[in-house]
Amino acid sequence: MKKLAKDLAGLIGISRKETNLDTLTAALAEGREQIKAATRDREAAEGAYRDRILDATPAELEKLQAAKARATVDLDRAEALVAALTSRIVYVRDDQEQSGRRARYQNAQALAQAAQQALAQDYLDIARRVHALLRTVAEVEVAVLEANAELPDGAVAIRSPERAVRDAARLPLDMSTAEVELWRTVGNIEPLSEADQSRVRVNRGSHDHGTLDRDGREIPCVRVTYRRDVVLYDDAGQSLPPLAAGIRLPALYAGTAAFWSPAETRERGPAEVLADIAVIEPASAPSWRKPAAEPIPHRFTYWPVSTPPDPDHPVGSLALDAA
Repeated sequence: MKKLAKDLAGLIGISRKETNLDTLTAALAEGREQIKAATRDREAAEGAYRDRILDATPAELEKLQAAKARATVDLDRAEALVAALTSRIVYVRDDQEQSGRRARYQNAQALAQAAQQALAQDYLDIARRVHALLRTVAEVEVAVLEANAELPDGAVAIRSPERAVRDAARLPLDMSTAEVELWRTVGNIEPLSEADQSRVRVNRGSHDHGTLDRDGREIPCVRVTYRRDVVLYDDAGQSLPPLAAGIRLPALYAGTAAFWSPAETRERGPAEVLADIAVIEPASAPSWRKPAAEPIPHRFTYWPVSTPPDPDHPVGSLALDAA
């Protein structure tokens, strides 16, 4: 019984202060073993008391009854310990879950604050720069169109700066022919691969005959003149819509104008884009609507829901004081 009490004392301390789930789980398993041991001790004490109840002296029976009572107390404590450890595990798990939630919440708070600052500080600058770029491109496109409309003698039309940067390159159709000497195996028409061409050994005393060593087997080869045609096929290229038709720069603050919005139903030319974008002045701060000088009074609307009984008007009535 002393060992059981000592073990219980240690486990009780764990059930009250421990925060490590592995330690608590091990203690719970030990506590359940303590219940089994205490159950066996109590059953043994009860059996000894029943067996000696007629033969033992009153003093001996009192000792046996005291042993049975101690065994019952040990069992009750072991069961209470298991309940305490179970509650402690639930508490620690919940605390860890809450700690994780608090950590995620605090991290999200910090990220949200950083994102708010970045949005307020960076978006305005980025939107202004894109706005200025669109304006510059539109101005240059207008100038290029005007210059191409009346080219000087011998001048080549200037390509659109946006098309020159963004469109895929166009490859002109080209074809070249050359004669080359290549090895082929005897009886075949196609030449050997480029890797095998360098592996052929010229036979002694011959220029057009050789041997290819392939996996220890010598294959006779002959040198043949081929005509090689190189063809570059025309690539039609790819073209993208103008940036001004695809970029959308919404307002950062409610109540302010957008930095730029593309046309919804038509594609604007450079002159139209320039005319539209020239009148947009990116706001640096929101223009919030000012509150009224005098507070607006509340407006109350009353709808009858139930009417108390009125002896003078059995159907019921409702009187509202306009004041």
